[in-house]
Amino acid sequence: VTKGNKLKVSTMFFDPLGLILPLILQAKLLFKQLCIRQTDWDSIIPKEFSNKWKLFLNELKTLKYIETNRHVLCCDNKDVTLHSFSDASTLAYGGVVYVRSVCEHGVKISLWVGKCCVAPMKIMTVPRLELLACVLLSKIIVSVKTAVKKRFESYGCFLLVRFTNFFVVD
Repeated sequence: VTKGNKLKVSTMFFDPLGLILPLILQAKLLFKQLCIRQTDWDSIIPKEFSNKWKLFLNELKTLKYIETNRHVLCCDNKDVTLHSFSDASTLAYGGVVYVRSVCEHGVKISLWVGKCCVAPMKIMTVPRLELLACVLLSKIIVSVKTAVKKRFESYGCFLLVRFTNFFVVD
């Protein structure tokens, strides 16, 4: 297995809703580690990475067992709110949006969309990465609002950072 082969496999996923982000992120992080070690494109990867890659490929087989209900709202919505979260670490940052809908049958909470990015090669502090996560989350919220064209009762942004915690109300 070469670095080029890993890139080919890790970019072949189409996951616009972010339902398999944890798995895709593993591949991206492995690729980043190879880039940091300045591995050639056509050279065989070191054994330590080869073992991690084999584990990743085995986990790919579990994708066929993932099921999700894409109907995210109740049929007779009385109250619909978006709840969004972002977080960051030294490895990656991301954001996720859930929709909460209330109807006469109860409350339904569903994952709507999620996105993540591998932390840049340039070393950054966690607070700066958390700000990048906030920017990513704001872009996710704008895309959801644009795609749905529905007025939501409220928007809750929960930013998991050490120095910020606030609500955004439209």
